[in-house]
Amino acid sequence: MTNGLMALEDCASDPVISALVAAGAALLGFLLATIRDWVRNRRDRRRRQQAALLNFFREIEGNRQSCSSNLMLLKTEKNALKAKESKGYVNALDRLEEGAWSLARLDLPTWLVVDGDLLGRIETQLSITRRVNASLESRERFHIQHLAGDDRLLVEGLTKYADVLVYPQEDLIGRIDEILRELAPHLPVG
Repeated sequence: MTNGLMALEDCASDPVISALVAAGAALLGFLLATIRDWVRNRRDRRRRQQAALLNFFREIEGNRQSCSSNLMLLKTEKNALKAKESKGYVNALDRLEEGAWSLARLDLPTWLVVDGDLLGRIETQLSITRRVNASLESRERFHIQHLAGDDRLLVEGLTKYADVLVYPQEDLIGRIDEILRELAPHLPVG
């Protein structure tokens, strides 16, 4: 045993061996720090992805509620126009949100990247959302331009806008429900 300790002391006093041990320790420290950073970055990326998807989830949930509200307002408005109780708006319709997907799609989780079907349906839903918003804006401009004009033209125009806006919003509600069902299991609880 004494020979073994003496051999270690001899190695410790050898500058080459000391340098190799120091280099090995430095390399081990570097590798451990690299692994720690990789794990931390991966965890942080997953959190960012989940936060962006959760934000998108909440946005389209809100759009679903806005579509339901808009449909009820359109029905009420159309009935009031038919009954000649009103010459225009009952209430302004809610514009739909469409910005959260732009952020979420910058760094999609792998499970979503490989699900081309779901990605396609999300893009279709966004396209319909944009068309609904364009129709809502057009309806608003029409209303403002014809407010002081011929009541009959205003009533007919708003009735046509109501007809045009119903189907895309009903379709959008169904598409949003499908997307919400598929995204829900992948989102953080709470």
